[in-house]
Amino acid sequence: MRVDRGVRMATAKRAKKASSAASARDLVYDRIVALMARHRPQWRMAYAGFQSRYVVTLAGARWIIGCRIHTDLPKPGFRASVTLWPPGRARTLAKMKPADREALERLERTARRAGYRGKWQQVRPTIGFGDYWKSLKNEKAVAAEIEKLNSVEWGR
Repeated sequence: MRVDRGVRMATAKRAKKASSAASARDLVYDRIVALMARHRPQWRMAYAGFQSRYVVTLAGARWIIGCRIHTDLPKPGFRASVTLWPPGRARTLAKMKPADREALERLERTARRAGYRGKWQQVRPTIGFGDYWKSLKNEKAVAAEIEKLNSVEWGR
């Protein structure tokens, strides 16, 4: 497949812009954490989370896989979640084409092999997604889970 120079340049510009936006968000986050530290004990962290997003193409359709690490402070422990967002045309099980349904089953199997449990959630007539969770015992388990999620081959 041939990609012309203009497309490559536009893609590089989008990647640079996204990277600088992420850096800006990180700076804002660091400033907020510093601000809240000055106002302890009245203000303390109650929730923290980190996420990664993968886009995979299965049966010609783009699926978005959101992976998150959650913590509810001050309670000890962590949870990890995987959210499967189907292509726009397949937001309900009833409207899914057979190829999209097969892709969902493949993604669910991948999540189950990684230790996640959950199911399809239909939150509105037009909005549905796969919702899968697992508990993590400690920081070491969080580090191991991040490594695992980074190496998962979604839909295989």
